[in-house]
Amino acid sequence: MVYRCRLLILSWFTVVILLLQSGTLSAGTAPDSLQAEGAILFELNSGTVLFEQNAGRRFYPASTTKIMTALLPSGNEAAYTAAVYTAKMIEGNPDLPVDAALERFIEMMNRRAQHLGATGTRFINPDGYHHPDHYTTARDLTLIVEAFMQNQFLRQVVRAPFHDAIVWHNGEPVTRTWVNTNLLLHEQAPEYYPQATGLKTGYTTQAGGNLIAAAENETLSLIAVCLNSSAEARWNDAASLLDYGLNNYLYYQVVSAGQTVCQTELTGQASGEARVLPVLAASGYTSVFDLADLSSIERTFTWDSRLASGEAEDAVIKAPLKAGQVLGTVAFTLNGITFFETELLAGQSVRAMFPWKYGIIILTAYFLLITCRRIRRKRKRARSGRRFHR
Repeated sequence: MVYRCRLLILSWFTVVILLLQSGTLSAGTAPDSLQAEGAILFELNSGTVLFEQNAGRRFYPASTTKIMTALLPSGNEAAYTAAVYTAKMIEGNPDLPVDAALERFIEMMNRRAQHLGATGTRFINPDGYHHPDHYTTARDLTLIVEAFMQNQFLRQVVRAPFHDAIVWHNGEPVTRTWVNTNLLLHEQAPEYYPQATGLKTGYTTQAGGNLIAAAENETLSLIAVCLNSSAEARWNDAASLLDYGLNNYLYYQVVSAGQTVCQTELTGQASGEARVLPVLAASGYTSVFDLADLSSIERTFTWDSRLASGEAEDAVIKAPLKAGQVLGTVAFTLNGITFFETELLAGQSVRAMFPWKYGIIILTAYFLLITCRRIRRKRKRARSGRRFHR
């Protein structure tokens, strides 16, 4: 038990080292000026891809491999330490030989990648040291990053510019500082990107300069993947992608569940009931939209003909109604394409006029009609009588 506790502490400690180690930015640069051969920009909350370039082509990941390595519990020795420990723990064998433990761990990495849908990825080692059969794609890395970012501890690690820790050296406590190689996070660096929140660098001669960069604003959480750029240009590549996303897109709630989408007139309601009915959306929809498209979103109402007459928001709804009763549907379209549809619900219950009241109205109208006819007849007789006497 003591052995496992010590190794667990060591494992979490190595994760910090693993993820922190391993040109001037031009704001507004179009993403078509990238030096990276493979690239993708996606929004983390929705999974929406905003830009891609050779996203399915194989590239060498270098140290971005450690994103997957960290998903089981950046120095290369930390990657191997975490790999060996994790494999021994899962196998339940603290005496498992190092080579066997590494083989088991790499097998788990590949299995997890396949499970995430990263079918264009193959790992040979836990640190990304070059091997011709160790590869991935920009699109696969988005799937791996999505899983990685679900872990709040790991999210905090990758956004830290540095990490101080006290270690024991020759029996004495010594403070060590690990510096994150992601220059986008360092305020004093010319590559600093104020909205940056991570994530991982990578470089080998064969892989070129790789960078997975994260950034966010009030509505968007973006991930930019740049593969086979140069060690210098990757910062500019990532900033260009992130600028493109942050400046042109919005994570926008088109409608929320229970939101009043319109108010319609009522007919046939009882005395004292409201004259207007709030109509609610049954479910909501939020996604990433181009800012230029927001003004083009349109709504189309389709009403249940048994309950409503008229079109769009000018429909008239007949009582009685129950709160939550389905009245029809509303479809949201952009450039003629429906992207979301939901049911329309009555926002409140409405009592109908009682049937006997309808009878009273009919009888009253009937008696009024009879009375009017009698009056007209009397008047005719009266006029006829006056003419006769003359």
